[in-house]
Amino acid sequence: MKSTGRKSFLFIWTFLLLFAVLPAAKTAAKTKPVIALTSVPAYGETSYVKGVVYTEDGSSFKASKYRISLYLQLSENGTYWVKPTYDQPYATVSGSGAFSVQYATGGYDIEALILHIMLIPSSYTPDSNFEATRQKAVDYVKVTRTKKGGITVDPERTPGQKKITKEFSSGLKVSKKKIAVNVGFYQEGNPNYGSPVTKTAIKKQLNAVKKYADTVRFYSSTGDVAAAYKIAHDMGFKVVGTAWLSGKDTAADKKELDGLIALCNKGYVQVACVGSETLLRGDLTSSKLIKYIKYVRKNLKKSVRSKVAVTTADDLDKLLANDKVCKACDILAVNNYPFWGGITIKRAVEAFARNIETIQQAYPTKEILISETGWPTAGDTNGKAKPSEKNAAKYFSGVRAWSLKTKTVVLWFDAADEPWKETAEGSVGSHWGLMKKNFKLKSAFKKLAIFK
Repeated sequence: MKSTGRKSFLFIWTFLLLFAVLPAAKTAAKTKPVIALTSVPAYGETSYVKGVVYTEDGSSFKASKYRISLYLQLSENGTYWVKPTYDQPYATVSGSGAFSVQYATGGYDIEALILHIMLIPSSYTPDSNFEATRQKAVDYVKVTRTKKGGITVDPERTPGQKKITKEFSSGLKVSKKKIAVNVGFYQEGNPNYGSPVTKTAIKKQLNAVKKYADTVRFYSSTGDVAAAYKIAHDMGFKVVGTAWLSGKDTAADKKELDGLIALCNKGYVQVACVGSETLLRGDLTSSKLIKYIKYVRKNLKKSVRSKVAVTTADDLDKLLANDKVCKACDILAVNNYPFWGGITIKRAVEAFARNIETIQQAYPTKEILISETGWPTAGDTNGKAKPSEKNAAKYFSGVRAWSLKTKTVVLWFDAADEPWKETAEGSVGSHWGLMKKNFKLKSAFKKLAIFK
């Protein structure tokens, strides 16, 4: 009896000790999570509805237990239409709490005056029955739009954000005298057909760019473009490098990855982009992309690892939908184009800023780098977005002011027009440059102080 009692006492004491030293679990949600919309398209625009799911008391919750349901109406008493489609009637909530919903998928969707956004259990799949979904909703937000561009959100919430230390610093800084810009070297040829790029051509464009930029990004780490890294480094540029990954040729992708690693290890690169819009194009799965990101990071020299941020550059909505990819990156390199959302130039800068706020709310410890944004100077209209030099300069000025205010580096797309892109992107494809293909600055940009 005495022996048994002593064993029981030791067992209880050991249990208490273990309980005392084990880390405390995250505080479970004391309140139900709610929706905060961060970006809402105006009447006639095709951009996505974006937001963040969070708890107002700051307690944790499991994002996978929830989905976002969206219904639209053309009028107050009109028929409800479930979005994005009847076959896919909901959007997922990423592990960070962020979400992005495509509301305009055809018909008269862009003319909807009312959008109903609901947070629903992931166990429930909505259909055309709005009332049934409304009863299942954990939270509900109503958006009312006017044909003149007015937007009312009820209730309108803004998640609190404390100042948080960033996980990793790219070392890139916003300059009051210079900008950052993406550089493509194919003004006369087409990279898809193996057109050559000489060192003379590289130097010519970089000399033109150096008049107004201190940071450049390239889109390949092998072939003729690989020479641009040392040239740019020797000219004093900070460089964002890219391994161009197609997902179709494993050997070629491996060569690009190894090329990027070698350039980083030589000290030519500040930010290493493992792939460019591979998620947007569907070239790589998120798991394969993460594997490549880890491969590059693992093979950097120890002396280089703390100096080079390893990431991938991709579309904002694709990043919001891929939490594991975002968490695998040192910093987030975001491509954000209000033009492709059909947004009028009057709202373009505001929409851009709200979009970036969405991903900042979702990943507060990650440094944000705008890897691409811009506005075409000519070509076909997209929704309410009209290409012109005047609009491009206006958009540039607004984003530039935002960049200086938030101290966020923005890589403008792009340095000079590349005619070959018209085949893939339509008439606007060859008109994204700050300069013409002859490296002469376009008229509207000449008027801006930064280019004088």
